[in-house]
Amino acid sequence: MATCGRFYLVFVLTILCYLTLPSHGEEITVRTQSGDLRGTRVTQDNGTTLDIFLGVPFAKPPTGDRRFMPPEPVQPWTGARDATAFGPACPQYAEDVLSILPEEANNTSEDCLYLDIYTPQASDSATPLPVMIWIHGGAYRFGSGKEYEGVFLARRGVVLVSINYRIGALGWLSSGDAHAPGNNGLLDQVAAMRWVRDNIRAFGGDRDKVTIFGQSAGGSSVSLHMFLPASEGLFHRVIAMSGVALSPFAVLLPPYRVADYAKDLATKLGCPTDSSSTMVACLREKPAELFYTTWVQVTEGHLHFGPPMISVWAPHLDGPGGVIPEPPAVLLREGRFYKVPLMTGTVPRENIYGKFVYVIFNAPNGTSRETFISRLRAWVQRYHSNRDAMFDALLQEYTDWARPDDPDVIWDLDLERLANYGYHAPTDALAAGHSASGAGTYLYYFTHRSENDPHPQRFGAIHTVDLPFLFGPRGIEPYRPPVYTDVDNTVRDNMLTLWTNFARDGNPTPSAVAGVIWEQYQTTSRPYMEINSSLVPRNFLFAKRNAFWNEYFPKLVN
Repeated sequence: MATCGRFYLVFVLTILCYLTLPSHGEEITVRTQSGDLRGTRVTQDNGTTLDIFLGVPFAKPPTGDRRFMPPEPVQPWTGARDATAFGPACPQYAEDVLSILPEEANNTSEDCLYLDIYTPQASDSATPLPVMIWIHGGAYRFGSGKEYEGVFLARRGVVLVSINYRIGALGWLSSGDAHAPGNNGLLDQVAAMRWVRDNIRAFGGDRDKVTIFGQSAGGSSVSLHMFLPASEGLFHRVIAMSGVALSPFAVLLPPYRVADYAKDLATKLGCPTDSSSTMVACLREKPAELFYTTWVQVTEGHLHFGPPMISVWAPHLDGPGGVIPEPPAVLLREGRFYKVPLMTGTVPRENIYGKFVYVIFNAPNGTSRETFISRLRAWVQRYHSNRDAMFDALLQEYTDWARPDDPDVIWDLDLERLANYGYHAPTDALAAGHSASGAGTYLYYFTHRSENDPHPQRFGAIHTVDLPFLFGPRGIEPYRPPVYTDVDNTVRDNMLTLWTNFARDGNPTPSAVAGVIWEQYQTTSRPYMEINSSLVPRNFLFAKRNAFWNEYFPKLVN
């Protein structure tokens, strides 16, 4: 899932040359419904100014009796609250915060419901600007809003808001009843969107022109909000990057039950599981760090496999009246979603998250046929029926019969299988269902790989490779090149233009960008935009593979 690679050193000296932090500048105070905020007006290297407000609370601390419960509105404060330093990230391993600032790497706390705002004009008197709310990825288990600085987007005339939400067991644990209802990570995102709706005008933003966007688990989150009753009216456009509500990791679906994993965790932490009340009360007394250092093993009988997800701590289906009342695929098919403009897309190597995949998949030596067959047999165990038929279908679909034993070919096809399954096919399915409603739909495929990319050449364009082109040198992703080339700068300029055009107009090309108009997606010719050193309109991305996953494979599953 998003941002899983945590193994490459960040090129600190290079990045710090560009770093724009609000440590110096003119103080500026804004009045919100919660109280006054004192931020910083910073002059950028291009001569423009941005008003930056960091560590803004949008809900009460989810601690004590509020652990495992939905967020509550923030307590108003008196006086001017300092908003010149980042708030803490939610509890996780320090290395997962990935801040290039050493003091931020250990700045984590269960009191973590904060957001950051970057705006060209902290004023309610100027013409309001489009608002973009960034929801970070991280497999629903790690990451934070402060890893993504909004300077480059805000320079393009939008108000950028980057938020935290509870992650891991603290964000997603559920007892299956009112004692710990679960899905609090999503409800935290809703709470942040409500705070933005009620306060963003004071920062120069337009509450009626809000785009929610995110990548990987953040992408699945923003597209899930298209189906959630609690999110109605809080956003007006969606950009889902490398993850959608239909992705197999997006929602824990039956027959798997999040309450079973809660009991497993409770047992490992020495808590009784005879009743939800006593179990949750005991879990509330445990130190926060135990919830990310204690591993919950996914099991099915004697097999150590579970739902088709990277983590059991994730959004879950909670039925009528709940946060996610029905499976997103059902809601999409029946047209029960918010018909707002949607932009969505993927990169080629979605299942390469970092160096650990290089080791696991033995990239230097490729993959033997025996290893590939063993992986397929293990992989189908997550399903409850037709495993042999699934195995046969996958082996047929992802074997190059002209070179069935070539380890390099097998390595490539195995990674393509995982990327098609988890990202490419679900994204195409969402685009198809969304476009059928008549709502504006735009599909992209980001293929640019910098010549200075530090990863092995055979990796190509990997998961999160696109993020540095939106968030600039402050971004905390380890995949950025140490130096941006002229081509990289062109890609960044095009991407920033397309993304902010969409936030402003619901259309990435209201007029041509780099001489190109981006055609809306429809299922006749399935148009998409390839984003590389130039913008190239194309058709039928992964058409055969998408048909396999979206039309044939579900028949085997069901």
